[in-house]
Amino acid sequence: MTIHALYTNAADTSQSHFAQVASVCQRCNLPIPTQIETGCDALPGTLKKSDTQNFYIAFVGPETQQPFETAKRLRGVIADIHFIFLVSQANRPLLRSLQSPVSGLGDYWDILDPTSNQFEDNLIKCLTATIKKSRFRTTLSKLNRKLQQNHKPKVSELQRFSTSLDDLSHIVEHAHDGIIATTLDGVIVKWNLATAEILGLGSEQAVGLSIFSTPNQEWGKQLHPIYKEFISSPKRFSEHEIAFKSVSNQQQVLALTLSRILDKSDQAIGIATFIRNITERKLTEKVLEDVRKDLERMSFEDGLTAVANRRMFDNRLNQEWGRMQRNHLPLSIILIDVDYFKHYNDFYGHQAGDECLRKVARALQHQAARSSDIVARYGGEEFVILLPETSAENAYQIALNCATAIRELALPHEKSSVAEHVTISGGVMSILPGNDNSPETFLKDVDQLLYRAKEKGRNQIQKA
Repeated sequence: MTIHALYTNAADTSQSHFAQVASVCQRCNLPIPTQIETGCDALPGTLKKSDTQNFYIAFVGPETQQPFETAKRLRGVIADIHFIFLVSQANRPLLRSLQSPVSGLGDYWDILDPTSNQFEDNLIKCLTATIKKSRFRTTLSKLNRKLQQNHKPKVSELQRFSTSLDDLSHIVEHAHDGIIATTLDGVIVKWNLATAEILGLGSEQAVGLSIFSTPNQEWGKQLHPIYKEFISSPKRFSEHEIAFKSVSNQQQVLALTLSRILDKSDQAIGIATFIRNITERKLTEKVLEDVRKDLERMSFEDGLTAVANRRMFDNRLNQEWGRMQRNHLPLSIILIDVDYFKHYNDFYGHQAGDECLRKVARALQHQAARSSDIVARYGGEEFVILLPETSAENAYQIALNCATAIRELALPHEKSSVAEHVTISGGVMSILPGNDNSPETFLKDVDQLLYRAKEKGRNQIQKA
């Protein structure tokens, strides 16, 4: 880029010094300087007419009136300009002004004596150095301007849009969620389109009414204590759910968020209520919860007999063992086996065998009726009953009742060696869980009692 220079001097002055400066500029490959007069009022306007040129050097002629003030006015128009004052070195007032830390010209200036014999040589040296500095400063200035442009925040159409209160009102009116604005005592002042769709009442009818009476009494009964609690609390917002029947008698569940409306002094002047219809989400959650419960039940339930499976029994045994140990209470177990069930299956068929097991399971459940009791299929034709907080005497009586209930079923069993109908054998034991025993040992001991009942002829209950 070509470096241009200015030459300022008083009007009607000698042109000899300008001729010398112009000659040196040409020798330094610079255009002839542009001359301007130093009139205080005319200076800025004169420069603006020459805005097609890039001035980086200003020669201040020897006959310039108030050279320092002229330079400051030039700096106010051209920020990066370098000054060469053509005055005597003996001009002490100018030198002091230039060297002042508040001069506003920095160190971008030189003083040359135009009457010196070495003036042209000194001017060439000065111009050469100034040109190098000017090119370097120009590069830095361009980079700085580019960085400022890159980091200057751009005002988007959305930002311009949001500055208008009318446009903000438009956003609220067409928001996806319902928005209600009320006074602190609940008088409605804003009721957007989404609210009208959710609650079935238009804005024209709603504005001016109490929010507690819209859309029905059921809504108001739930909303009033929520408002009252929120106004008296220090919370910035409050979240709730309200379930009620709509005007079309359909069950609705709404998620509400209450927030204070503040004035410029941060004083609450109203309440903003944001509404979202979550009825479908709640229905989906209920279906998923029902499916989860069904899967959980299936994972802990015996598919054939519908009583608990072995996995469920093992979990409950460990839980009740810990609970009984903490509370120093007894825990009892009855282990039961259907007598000669393999013969029953072989003779009557597997379908009849399955039905037999289902009936036995139901009969056993009737004898263990407490919510803490559990009847489980232990494996094959074996069942187990877990009885928390049950003494040895009571557990033995329950075991006898189980044997009686199975006999009363009167299920024919021609291949049994002990009776003409289905019977059971069992072992029953009660223990006080502690650190010196374990669930595994307990089960093993009960199984030994069941084995003893079988060894002694079946159709009987053995206790510890």
